[in-house]
Amino acid sequence: MESAVTVAARSFSAVNASAEPLAPAVHEARPQPGQADVAARLRGMLAAEEAVRVQDPYGYRAFAQVHGAAMDALTRAGRVVEVDLNAATENPLFSGELAWHNGNFHAAPVALALDAMRAALVPAAQLSAARLATLMEPAYTGLLPFLGGAQGRSGAMILEYVAQDALAELRLLSAPVASGTAVISRGTEDHASFATQAARAALRCVEPLEIVLACELVAARRALAQPGSPSEPDRPLDTDLDEARRELSG
Repeated sequence: MESAVTVAARSFSAVNASAEPLAPAVHEARPQPGQADVAARLRGMLAAEEAVRVQDPYGYRAFAQVHGAAMDALTRAGRVVEVDLNAATENPLFSGELAWHNGNFHAAPVALALDAMRAALVPAAQLSAARLATLMEPAYTGLLPFLGGAQGRSGAMILEYVAQDALAELRLLSAPVASGTAVISRGTEDHASFATQAARAALRCVEPLEIVLACELVAARRALAQPGSPSEPDRPLDTDLDEARRELSG
C-alpha cells in the first residue's frame, strides 16, 4: 500500500494531473490522518507543473481521500492485531489467587478490523484501475490509444483486462466474516468471530492488489517513456508485470 503512492505519482505525471487537490489547505479542512499523509507524500513526489484540466477524474482528484482511508484502516488493523498478540486471552484468566472466567478469547476485534481493512483495499484498487483507464485514453495522455507504438496496435490494452480480473478477485475477498456466526456445544458457545477466515482472506488480498498496482505502474512507465521514443511493437507484457510486482513487494 505504501508503494501505491509512488505508482500514482507516475500516473499523475503521465497525464499531467493537477496537484491542486493535494494542497495543504484542502487536507487541513478535513483532517483525516491517512488522507493528509498520503497527500503530503504525493505532493512531494510531483514536479510543479501547470494543470491542463480544471478537474481531473476521481482516480486523481480523490486519490488522497480514498487511499488515505485505506491506510487508516491498515494502521488500525495493525494496532488491533498487535494488542491481541500481546494480550492474555486464556479462559479462565488467573490473576493473583483468583481465576476469572471471561471472554477475552473472542476475536471479534481482530475480525472486525480485518474486515474493515479488506473492504478499504477495494476502493483503493478501483481508483488504480480508473487511473489505468485514463492512461489508455489519448484525451489524457496525448498519445495513441492504449499506448500503442503505432496507430491500430493494441499496445498496453491487455493490462486493463488483467487489472479488472484481479479487482474482481479482490472484491470477492472483501466479503465480511463478522456477519456470520456458529452455535455449538449445546448452545454454550453461541457465537464465532471467524477471525481466522478474515486473516486468511487478508493474506490472499496481497496478490490481486499487487497485480492491479503493477498494471498501473507498467502503463504509467510506458506513457512517460513514449514521447520522442521509437515506436514499440506489440509484445507480451508478462515480464513487465513480473518486474513491476517485484518492485512493489521489494
